[in-house]
Amino acid sequence: TPTLKVLSFENNPMTVSPIGRYFGTFLANHRGLEELNLINCSLVQESSKEIADGLMRAKDLQILRLNQNSSMYYEGLSSILYSLAFSPRIRLIEARNCYMSGSANQLKEALFKLLK
Repeated sequence: TPTLKVLSFENNPMTVSPIGRYFGTFLANHRGLEELNLINCSLVQESSKEIADGLMRAKDLQILRLNQNSSMYYEGLSSILYSLAFSPRIRLIEARNCYMSGSANQLKEALFKLLK
C-alpha cells in the first residue's frame, strides 16, 4: 500500500478546536510521514498540543515547518518540540516569525530534551 511521505497544509487555518485533535489522530495513524508543512496555519496553543500528541508517534518525520504561527506561544511550540524528542530521524525544524510570548521555561526544557 502507498505510504504518505509529505503533507502540506500551508496557509490553512487550524483554529477550530476539533481540527487539531483530528489532525493529531491523522498523524498518529500515518507514522511514515517524513515531511510536514504547517506554515501559517494559525496554530493556537490548544491545537499545537493536540498535534504534538500525534507527532509523538511520527518516528519517520524528518522535516517540520511551523513558520508564521504567531498564536502558538511558547507552550504550544514546547509541546511540539517535546514530542519530536521521540522522532529519531528529525533533522529540520523551522519556527521562524512565530512571535512567541509567555514563559520561555517550557521551551528551554523541550529544547534540552530534543537535543539530548
